[in-house]
Amino acid sequence: MESIETEVCVESGKSDRQGRRIRGAAEWSSILDRYDQSGLTQAAYCRREGLKFGTLVSWLGRRRKSGGALISSQLEPKFHELSLSSPAESLSSSLEVSLPDGTVLRGTQASELAELIRLLRA
Repeated sequence: MESIETEVCVESGKSDRQGRRIRGAAEWSSILDRYDQSGLTQAAYCRREGLKFGTLVSWLGRRRKSGGALISSQLEPKFHELSLSSPAESLSSSLEVSLPDGTVLRGTQASELAELIRLLRA
């Protein structure tokens, strides 16, 4: 009986129901930079890197429409005005931010919490 050896490579990260790898804007920004430097056609680059041609074209279009940056808008925190009915003195340790991953941040200074969130996301 013949023996067959095989190796299974499991990439960490997210994938969809069909097992396709989900890449974020930061990773696509890097992929597009490498494409720009490769000197290859889009089709040749996709073959070499194992990418879907349509996906590469889509991300190139996104980059073009955004003025060349895919991730800059995602790094800037978005704030909404908040009106509090009680005086500021009674707000000691009353600010709380719950992040999607379950992390909870508490503090008294909104600017410090915003900076901490920015650092955590970087």
